[in-house]
Amino acid sequence: ESSSLQTIMNDNAYFGLFALGGVTEGPFTIVAPVNTTETIAVFGQIEWPLTDTLTASVGGRFTRDKVGNSDVSFGQTFGTVVLDRVEDTFSDFSSSFVLSYQPTDDVTAYASVKRAYKPGGTSATASGPDSFNEETAWSYELGLKTVTFGGRLRTNAALFYIDWTDLQVSARDPLTLASRILNAAEAENYGFELEATALLTDDITFDAGFGYLEAEFGSFPEAVTETGQDIDASGNRIQFTPRYSINLGLQYDFALGGDRNGYIRAEYTYKADQFGDVENTVPGGNIVNGLTGAYELTNRFVPAYSLVNLRAGLNITEAVDVSVSVENLLNEDYITGGRASSITLAGNLDAVGTPRTIIGRVGLEF
Repeated sequence: ESSSLQTIMNDNAYFGLFALGGVTEGPFTIVAPVNTTETIAVFGQIEWPLTDTLTASVGGRFTRDKVGNSDVSFGQTFGTVVLDRVEDTFSDFSSSFVLSYQPTDDVTAYASVKRAYKPGGTSATASGPDSFNEETAWSYELGLKTVTFGGRLRTNAALFYIDWTDLQVSARDPLTLASRILNAAEAENYGFELEATALLTDDITFDAGFGYLEAEFGSFPEAVTETGQDIDASGNRIQFTPRYSINLGLQYDFALGGDRNGYIRAEYTYKADQFGDVENTVPGGNIVNGLTGAYELTNRFVPAYSLVNLRAGLNITEAVDVSVSVENLLNEDYITGGRASSITLAGNLDAVGTPRTIIGRVGLEF
């Protein structure tokens, strides 16, 4: 069960908007919808060797979800409003098929076809709870895993394609501020991932990963922008899907004598630009006239960013581990998303990334 609570304390733009309708009291409190989900599932998998090197597996999962939504809002001036509870039941059978080929202990190739499912539900709108459909997807993947140079180099490579039906897309009701879900009729993504781990010396390990992703709406004729405008987003890129991602790591392990040991590790991550909305707004591409003046919705576009982390740890005894990490070592300023702040269009809200953070941990094993 989930719910949310929002209190508007001193937003002058809000009060100015309400004053137009004769409402002058505040603060105003809104209780957003209470959502409940009950899930029952049965699943199983069968695996058998077709030859000495070829293995097949088939799996299935039946799921039944019952979701409900009740919407109650109240305020000092508005009184209490209770909307009828809405309930929906969704059933699905998903399956998976995998072929694995292992000619040697150091080489494995595989091909998989899998169907996935996410239940539908209800979301709040200005006129009450609105139902959205379940999401289904077929995913196809080819992969190769190898171990070479006497176990000192491990590599993984994968090609994938995902075909969605009724992809669930986050949106925001411009009148209630409540989050809601819309269904894109069709969507797809495809790309590849590469990973490698190399033991450079007996004490130093290097690992790297690279990902490439294309993700777009195949058909989304009834999309809604952050400011409540209806658009056709067919062919647009799916929000928050960076085209490139990179991660690098270098770790030094050392012995302290006896059974004690420690490590020092440095990490680097990079994420490419991301669109933060279905209309694919870029900086300079969306000027909005709000009650407090004109402003630009630039922060819905997430610029590329990179982070450096540093970690170190020690085994003090067989039962005690201590570690310290510095996240975002260079204290980079970055955002992970954003949206228009309110129905008054008074500005933006940024989802700001975590600044430099030092974390200490102590682990005890009993």
